[in-house]
Amino acid sequence: SDDEEWKSSFVQGDDAALTAAIKAREAECDPLLRRGPSADPVKALALSLADPPYATRTAAVKDAATELVCKCMASASDIDAAIGTLSLEQCDVLMKYIYRGCARARNFAAPRVACEPAPPAAARPHRALPPPPRRLGLKEKEQSHYTSLLKWHPAVMKKAGQASIMRTISEVQRAI
Repeated sequence: SDDEEWKSSFVQGDDAALTAAIKAREAECDPLLRRGPSADPVKALALSLADPPYATRTAAVKDAATELVCKCMASASDIDAAIGTLSLEQCDVLMKYIYRGCARARNFAAPRVACEPAPPAAARPHRALPPPPRRLGLKEKEQSHYTSLLKWHPAVMKKAGQASIMRTISEVQRAI
């Protein structure tokens, strides 16, 4: 089948080299994201979209690239102006990162804090207050992460069209 052919034709890239390339792009982007006369978050966004990690299935490598793109997106004050400078291919790549960011269910700018279950009753002091309720939902920062990502979606779609969504979800060999 086509799916089996694709699986067997995938060649895993060198994760160390891919990670090094992402860190090099981050080093280029960081000065552009700082306030001051050299700040240029639009240029940083374009740099962050270069060379997406298509040649790996390693989530940590893809997450590192997504984190960089999300950091650049968060620094851009004018979404439409930032999108206006991108090519259609860059818009498609950005759409992939938007969907990956939403699928990851966490804010890439802030580390996820795991909720600890309450200790067993025997381990708690005798007069302790009842344990706080265990929370399984998303933290407030994570909700704002979705909101910020979804602000970019219509702007990308406005420039690249609805076909960008189809290209994003149908290009399985170029998944982020």
